[in-house]
Amino acid sequence: MNNRDSILNKIVEVSEAQIAENIAEGTTQADEIINKATMDSNDMLDKFNATTAATFKEVVRRRVSVANLDAKKVLMGAKRASMDTLFESALASAFDMDKKVYLSIIKGMIKENAKSGDKIIIAEDDSKRITKKFVEDIAKAMDIKLTIAKQFGEFKGGIILAGDSYDTNLTFEVELNAIRNDSETELASKIFKEQ
Repeated sequence: MNNRDSILNKIVEVSEAQIAENIAEGTTQADEIINKATMDSNDMLDKFNATTAATFKEVVRRRVSVANLDAKKVLMGAKRASMDTLFESALASAFDMDKKVYLSIIKGMIKENAKSGDKIIIAEDDSKRITKKFVEDIAKAMDIKLTIAKQFGEFKGGIILAGDSYDTNLTFEVELNAIRNDSETELASKIFKEQ
């Protein structure tokens, strides 16, 4: 082996050792970088997952809350419509009730509210039931003067007492609305028993 080969071998030997050392050092640094990047990525992923989970839970909570509110609105609307139907049905059946019962109610309204000189306004549909004689008999029993107005009222059932200074509206619509205002909450709680 000549000097030149010996020098080349020595260079290769030193180079291989240096290369091996450089590769080992590079590998260690690369592993550290990869490990750090992996840990950072895992931390970021954990934070992202936590944030995403919290955001997701909040979105779900809001949607459930809105859905509950919408459901309550729909239920309240259905209850309101049911109450409307109930009172509309009551109004229709009030007018169509038995003549004796109907006249007894009208008589009670007149006795409780009429003043001498009042004119009784009736609905056109009542002209055959609430007669002049019916009113005269009540007025005589009360010892007051009452007459039936010549004009019919635009309502269905009940009466209006037209006085000198004010009118008293005793139509079934008004009476049922008063009953509804006074008792709707109690009536609704009986009809729609909360589960």
